[in-house]
Amino acid sequence: LISSVTAAFGDDVFEPALFHRRRFALRFDLGGALGVEGFVRSFDRGREILTSLFAGRDEVTLVVSTYRDLAHLRGELADCGVRLGDAAETWSRSEPDDQRQTFVADRIPVAAIPMALWAAIAAEIGVRPRSSGKVFLAAPEHGILAHPYDDRGMDVLAPRDHLAQLYRDLSHLLLVHERARMDAAFAG
Repeated sequence: LISSVTAAFGDDVFEPALFHRRRFALRFDLGGALGVEGFVRSFDRGREILTSLFAGRDEVTLVVSTYRDLAHLRGELADCGVRLGDAAETWSRSEPDDQRQTFVADRIPVAAIPMALWAAIAAEIGVRPRSSGKVFLAAPEHGILAHPYDDRGMDVLAPRDHLAQLYRDLSHLLLVHERARMDAAFAG
């Protein structure tokens, strides 16, 4: 599963600032703000984006990365309602600072996307349950990937025509200070 994601999006897909490393990408504003109201706004916006992005799919590939113990991450995800199967794929890599980053990937039903989104955005706001992992949702066979990087925003990769449709349909959610770059790519 992880190799299908890296084959579709490149080996750097799990690095920070995905939006800035791709010519065609969208960056959405989840509106992060402290407290329950901020969490609800981020969660609602994220659900709107992901529902549109993965429309027509039955399941997606979930990839979560962590610097913590894998058993701990599985417990956090389960607390958020994301149950990884026994056959979930794991992979680790060493970082330059001698830390070890571990990835776990599994196929989840589209109905579980809100729980994965919850896990992704709750940590920054302090809502519980939450996960310390970074969440990526993908349909690599269709060239679609979303990374809700925290309660403030989400980066999205997809084929250009799919991105253009999202750009039009969800323009009210695009991150304002990145708007000029997205307008240059999709407004014409």
